Amino acid sequence: MEAMSLTGAHIALALRSAGAGGGLVMGTAAIAEAFNDAIEKYGEGLFTTADRVAALVSECMMESAYFRTTEEYNTKKGDYQPYRGRTFIQITWKSNYIKFGEWCKQQRLISDANYFVKNPSRLADLEWAAIGGVWYFTQVDFYGKPLVEYSGNIGQVGKAVNLGDPYHKVAPNGWKAREDAYKAVRALGDSIAFPPPTPPQKPQPEWKEDMKNVYFGASKEQALKVGEQDVRINNDGDVSVISGQNKAVDVEATVSFNLIPPPKTRLFWRIVDYKSGENKIAHNRKPVTAHEETQVVWKGAIPDGSAKDRTMRLRLVVQVPEGTVGLKITGVQISGWKMDD
Repeated sequence: MEAMSLTGAHIALALRSAGAGGGLVMGTAAIAEAFNDAIEKYGEGLFTTADRVAALVSECMMESAYFRTTEEYNTKKGDYQPYRGRTFIQITWKSNYIKFGEWCKQQRLISDANYFVKNPSRLADLEWAAIGGVWYFTQVDFYGKPLVEYSGNIGQVGKAVNLGDPYHKVAPNGWKAREDAYKAVRALGDSIAFPPPTPPQKPQPEWKEDMKNVYFGASKEQALKVGEQDVRINNDGDVSVISGQNKAVDVEATVSFNLIPPPKTRLFWRIVDYKSGENKIAHNRKPVTAHEETQVVWKGAIPDGSAKDRTMRLRLVVQVPEGTVGLKITGVQISGWKMDD
């Protein structure tokens, strides 16, 4: 499903509802397009309802003095200078400049995570105006959840943005204008919502009926080295291997460690296209961070070998971070192994 979008008329509506207009840093159509681009690229599929989009627009409007600035007017010396409020949402304080820079680097928007710490005035550039708002709504935590999840209650959103706490007892500055703009934009309904894109349908592989299940015991300790490695308990092979042509498998590995808690070690399943010792990564499942006992679940299809006489193996892989010393796997329990036939 194609995402809906904001228009210049929607931005103008928000401004009129708050009794504002004129002196904008860019035209209403350009503001709408900036929000559309930021939501679609960096909104993580979270702006799926009108109230979420309306909360973003109305709060950014108020914090930017009705889209008239991307930088806080107050230039008096204070404990947060030079990291004063910038972007439409007025990102403030060095700690937030650091977090925003790290996030921007993850999104490949900048190459240096400290770019905004080194160049704080650049955060006022128009290219970051709407992106800053989307980041604040999706990445900043308020009592265990992002701000976007409070969007059904504009009072809580306004308090979080303006006062730093969605449960503050004092009303945010400009409360009436925030509420009026929010209600007007929210009333537009689904026309401004951004449904998550439908994933493309992948062709289903053809399965052969012959299957083999090769399983090795998991009772011995295994010392881990820094880097990525298959979890091996003995010299016979992997903890778990599926070979032959299979339809699907349901398997769960519970891995125990000697260090409590272990370092930020990650475990994941990998399908390997295998022939004569040659390994080709066919698929990696999303890693999970290891704890004292970590469950790594696989539920899904094992594709056919990509060439004649090839087999597909399901391997348990571990990534060990730099600086880790003395970490061992003390046991692996395998359960499940429900196979389609």
